[in-house]
Amino acid sequence: MSKVSVIIPTYNRSSWVLKSINSVLEQSYNNLECLVIDDGSTDETGNLVKEIKDKRLKYIYQKHLGVAAARNRGLYEMEGEFVAFLDSDSIWPNDFLFTMIKTFKENPSFGAAYAKGFAIDDVKKCKAPSSEKRRVSGWITKHYFKNSPCLLPPAMCFRKSAWNNLYWDENLESRVDYDVFLRMTKNTKFFFVPDTYVKIGDPESGLSNNRKEHFKKIYEAYILERFYRYLGGNKLVSRRDAGRKIRHRYRKAAKSLSKLGAQSYAIKFYKKAIYWYPVDLRLYLDLLSAQFKKNSYNKKDIQIPPCLPNHISFAKKRQN
Repeated sequence: MSKVSVIIPTYNRSSWVLKSINSVLEQSYNNLECLVIDDGSTDETGNLVKEIKDKRLKYIYQKHLGVAAARNRGLYEMEGEFVAFLDSDSIWPNDFLFTMIKTFKENPSFGAAYAKGFAIDDVKKCKAPSSEKRRVSGWITKHYFKNSPCLLPPAMCFRKSAWNNLYWDENLESRVDYDVFLRMTKNTKFFFVPDTYVKIGDPESGLSNNRKEHFKKIYEAYILERFYRYLGGNKLVSRRDAGRKIRHRYRKAAKSLSKLGAQSYAIKFYKKAIYWYPVDLRLYLDLLSAQFKKNSYNKKDIQIPPCLPNHISFAKKRQN
C-alpha cells in the first residue's frame, strides 16, 4: 500500500485544526503521514497538536511566512509517494484518500486528481462550479486558462512526481493555488473524481482570506499574464484566448477600483486590458468614464500589489 503524505498548513486556528487532523487520522486509508506545518501560531495550536498521540502525526513549527511557504516546507519534509494538502479549517470524509488513491491506481498516467468542495456548514451548498463543463480530465491547460475551473487544494491529491521542480510561489499574497495549479497543468494530466468531496471553511487559507475582492482580481490578472509571457503559456494557449482572458481580469479589477474611487489605478488597469484585447470597444468607454471621475479613495484602504517577478519565489528548506 502506497504511503500518502498529508500536509496541513495552519496559523492561529486552534479552534479548528484538531477537527482537520482527526479527519486525516480517521481515514479508511491508513498508510499515511500527517504533517502539520505551524506557520508561527501564537495561540494554543502547538500545545493542542502535541497532545495527539499518533505516530503518523508530525508537528513542525516555523516563523510566520505565509501559507505558500508552509506548504513548501511540507513538500520538503514529506516521505510519501502521494501528497495531499488539507487546510486547517477543512474536513475530509472517511473515504477521501481511499477514493483518490484508487483513482490513481486505475489511471496511472494522471498526476493530479480533484473533487468537489462544499461549504463546511452545508453539504448541499457546493463551492465548486456547478457546470459539468468545468469538471474536465486530461491535459487541461487551455481549459483552465479560459474557464478557471475551481481547483481547491483541500479537494485534491497528487503523485509526488507532479511536484518535481514545482513549488508554491512565496511572493504571492493571494491566489497562490490559482497560480501553482495553472503551472502544474503543463506537467501532468488532471482527473476529476465525482465520487468524493471535501467540506471547506474558506477556499483561500493564510494571508489571502481577508483580502478585498479587487486585490484578488489584480493578482489573477498578474498570474495569467506571467504564465503566458514567461512560464511557457504561449506554447499552449493562443494569443487571442490569452488576450481575452487577461483582458477580462484586468477589466474586472479596474471596475472594482473605479467603484472605490481609485480612478488613477482603474485607468492603469483599463489600459492594460486594452493592450491585451484592443478590439473590445467597451474598454475605451470604461477608460473615458474613469478619466472624467475624481480620485476619492483612502490610500490606506486600497492596496495595489506590484507586478510579479518573472520567476517563482520559494525557499526549498526552512529552518525552525
